[in-house]
Amino acid sequence: GHALTSTQALGFMKVSMDLAQASGVSLGSATTTLTGVMQAFHLTLGQAKTASDLLFSASRLTGTSLETEGATLDKLRAKLGAASPPMAQLTALQVDLAMHGEAGSRVLMSLTASLTGLMTPTAKVVAAQQAMGVSFIDSSGKLVSMRSIIQQVGPIIAGMGNAQATATLKSLGFGAASAKL
Repeated sequence: GHALTSTQALGFMKVSMDLAQASGVSLGSATTTLTGVMQAFHLTLGQAKTASDLLFSASRLTGTSLETEGATLDKLRAKLGAASPPMAQLTALQVDLAMHGEAGSRVLMSLTASLTGLMTPTAKVVAAQQAMGVSFIDSSGKLVSMRSIIQQVGPIIAGMGNAQATATLKSLGFGAASAKL
């Protein structure tokens, strides 16, 4: 990109200092983690505060360190590429999985498996999605928002028992993490 103005640099450092103080990590660690996540998700300086808030909240709600949360988000974004959901949606999924007993590297594996299965569905999965009237890929070939996925799947699995809902989610491409979603 380009060099930051002094005002931009001070603004970013203020956000980093607040993150460091709130999370109890060093300023260097908070700055490095925040910078890495912002670069991974192609966020602007104007989005630094939101990214910081998401990092802090997800770290606390999942019981992981700030650095681990940042590394997990970086890895998820790298694995999912341009089809990756926005940072807010990924952190919400992480928190949800943590609340259902998934933690640490298992969250990374579960999310990667589920989202990969949705982004590159097999012929069998496409047939199941068509039969149920859902589609998770938009006209440009990208994964639709998590909100759209939930809005499409929610009514289908509403009222089902766990085993039936898990089987249905697996058939729609959610993979091995279906029981946790």
